[in-house]
Amino acid sequence: MVSEHVRRQFDTEWLTTTFAASTHVNSFGAICAGVVATGMQHTLGLVAPFDASLMVLLLGTFLVVKGWSENFGNQFMKPADTWRLALSSLNDPKVVYLGLAQSLFEGAMYVFVFMWTPALMTSSKLEGEVNLPLGLLFTTFMMGVMLGANVFELIITKYPHVESWSIVLFPAAAVCLLLPSLSESHWGRVMAFLGFEVIIGVFWPSIALMRSRVIPEDIRTLVLNLFRVPLNIIVVLVLYNADYLEETSIFTYASVMMLLAGACQLKLSGLFNDRDLDVSKDVSLQRPAFPPRLAPLNIQS
Repeated sequence: MVSEHVRRQFDTEWLTTTFAASTHVNSFGAICAGVVATGMQHTLGLVAPFDASLMVLLLGTFLVVKGWSENFGNQFMKPADTWRLALSSLNDPKVVYLGLAQSLFEGAMYVFVFMWTPALMTSSKLEGEVNLPLGLLFTTFMMGVMLGANVFELIITKYPHVESWSIVLFPAAAVCLLLPSLSESHWGRVMAFLGFEVIIGVFWPSIALMRSRVIPEDIRTLVLNLFRVPLNIIVVLVLYNADYLEETSIFTYASVMMLLAGACQLKLSGLFNDRDLDVSKDVSLQRPAFPPRLAPLNIQS
């Protein structure tokens, strides 16, 4: 999306609106999916939601084939030169800290994705609740993500330098992930997980905006894939040892990962000097009139 945005020479400020809109639409789709999956499970059986997801994937494939132009990056650059440029970008501490912050945050997030269901099933059994409405809980969590996107929009309009204020997301997320290790209260865990989903809703557009500012367009895809290597290693190691670890210990490890991500974000924020944080020079505050047919989506409407 960023590549297409640049190719069409749209204004940089519009990226903020697009990232927020993307999170909104993604959350809305997930909310609908949770409701539909719950209904299909009750009427057609446990496997029915998976069959329905196949239909959605086929529809998505059709839309991509019909209307999605290929992103070739820099077609005048040889693959070896692209790799050389991507690896040389790792000499920039901003790129390194941003990549590590994203890898650690998403690593903890994916651990949460695998663990929230058994964690809530454990706590619900302890309180005598057998039938846990997982589909409705998932829908509620996705509403939390949508709320987070709204929070992002409110903050970014007043404080456009996301590199500075996004630091608070990481310790807040660490607290939410640590609470299940400290308490087996069912509703306490539900509220902690819901709070974490709200933070994810703020994080997604925030990290996307930071990537567009820090990582060069020509090598952005390759650099992001390089940082997905440690992300996948983290998730695989935690899940591979899940049978030998207590449920509470896994959440503790995820909380520690989140704190490490926050430390990386703190270092990244410190690399921006006063000129970088001068609001009067920020391109995101330059608000040209939108072309009639290219105006970005108005989230409030």
